[in-house]
Order: sequence, then C-alpha cells, then structure tokens
Amino acid sequence: MAEALSAQTLVTRALQDLGVYESTEVLSAEDLAHGRVVLNELMGDWSRQWLMVCEMEFADASTTYSFPDGYNRAIRLNLAVELAAAYRATP
Repeated sequence: MAEALSAQTLVTRALQDLGVYESTEVLSAEDLAHGRVVLNELMGDWSRQWLMVCEMEFADASTTYSFPDGYNRAIRLNLAVELAAAYRATP
C-alpha cells in the first residue's frame, strides 16, 4: 500500500540518507525550503520526460501526497542525489 508523504518527509529522509541530518534532528527552515525547490524541479523534470503519469508540485511542505508503490523510494533516492552536491555529500 502506498504511503502518503509530504515534501518535508521526503526532504528529511533524503538528507538523512546523505548523512546531513541524524534521525533525531529537525531540518532548518532554509534546508527544507531548498529541498522543496529541488524536489519540485525533480518532479517537473520527470513530468516533462513522461516518467510521471501526471504533472504535480509540492505546494507546501506539509501537504501529503500518495504515489504508487515504489515511487516514494524512487523520489527520495533521486532527491538525495540532486541534493548531494549542495551539502558536499556522497549519494
């Protein structure tokens, strides 16, 4: 079953995957805002490349969205790759 996720959850998990944040830390407002911009760019790129069925944007950090099984992991891991350079982290 698909898990409903927010931009905040996806950005948090991506930055935790990179080792930028520990599981007990709360993202700064700046990191969350930057992560949401990068997330929306990623989703837009996928939409333009026909990798997503519909075009979507995370309007804010807290609204949750449901994706088909497997999408959550794909989004999180690709977001981590996109964010890695900004945090000098290795994906």
